[in-house]
Amino acid sequence: MKNPIHIGDNIDTEQDIENIFKVSLLPLDIFDFWERCGQFSDFIADYFTYNFTDRPGCKNLISTVINELVENSVKYSKNKSQPIELVIRKRAHRLVITITNSVPRHQKEKFSSICRELFERDLDELYVERVQAASLDSKYSGLGLILLKKDYNAQLGFNFFENDQDLSYVTISLDIEVG
Repeated sequence: MKNPIHIGDNIDTEQDIENIFKVSLLPLDIFDFWERCGQFSDFIADYFTYNFTDRPGCKNLISTVINELVENSVKYSKNKSQPIELVIRKRAHRLVITITNSVPRHQKEKFSSICRELFERDLDELYVERVQAASLDSKYSGLGLILLKKDYNAQLGFNFFENDQDLSYVTISLDIEVG
């Protein structure tokens, strides 16, 4: 990893892990057939729901979180033929999720700016501002990330880096209580 930049919460992805689910997705497959994103998110939610039988509503929470992360990764991947790596770890009553995708260099600064604001600004004010801005141009609103942090109380971390071929990537890490 070259030129690493970390924004947000430091999330331990290894401590007390009880279950790991890993998958690689090609953005092109979902980009051409958006309904697959919802189907995939529901599948993941069904897969993990048995871990949280004492937590009503967990299926919708898990599906919503996965859908938001996968949809964003698909939309903003630089190369739609390069896999997105998704790893979901179960820890007690929590899920720790990481998703990695390529990002175009010209969008890296814009996205890192959006990420920084999640930790520097009042989330309610930022939400209202982004809703108003999205009515004019929905591209890069960051609304989903704001909602994950604000409404679901998720911890979020963003790691930007380059590989040996100078391609840019971002890994989004999310830690959320389920139920």
